Amino acid sequence: MAIQTPPSEVLTLFDAAKEFKVSEKTLWAEAKAGRVPHFKVGKQYRFLKSELLDWARSSKSQSQAK
Repeated sequence: MAIQTPPSEVLTLFDAAKEFKVSEKTLWAEAKAGRVPHFKVGKQYRFLKSELLDWARSSKSQSQAK
């Protein structure tokens, strides 16, 4: 059984960069390096908004702990 994800939850590289106020180039590089949760559709990167929010929260808490 496949898990259904609402279409509004799936962001393109452009939409994710806009949502998180970073350049597309920066987000692409971070995703390519495996530092940002993502998946690919063909050659295009896609992001789940909820996973990006969780990642950003955990990154923030890790940087504050240092």
